[in-house]
Amino acid sequence: MKASLMVGDLVKVFDRYPARVERILDTEVYLLDGDGVRWHVPYSFIRPIPITTDLLEKNGFAKSKNSKRSSYQFIDSQTYAGWWNGRLNLRYNTDPCNRPTNYIFIDCKYVHQLRHAFQLAGVEKEIVI
Repeated sequence: MKASLMVGDLVKVFDRYPARVERILDTEVYLLDGDGVRWHVPYSFIRPIPITTDLLEKNGFAKSKNSKRSSYQFIDSQTYAGWWNGRLNLRYNTDPCNRPTNYIFIDCKYVHQLRHAFQLAGVEKEIVI
């Protein structure tokens, strides 16, 4: 988990308290939860937050109407993201005058991975838990 963390990522402390990463050190991480409580814990105390369908819907994804499988789509200006079964298909273009031309397909089972993919595509969106 340590290698994939970035400042601003959302994780859980002790498998129950969602918190945002504020600072990353060699053996520990500083976090801030929604109640304003600051945590200073070793990496072994934090866990990734799994992506659920409810979480996708809270963050602007809609259930695909034309798909036989339970997939979700997110469209934002020049970005399209399709999520199905822990996999993200992201088409984006950093030039707003053109259609999406960059494609990535990534495993995306956790909230921090979704945030990283959005950052890569230039989507400035705060993930809501």
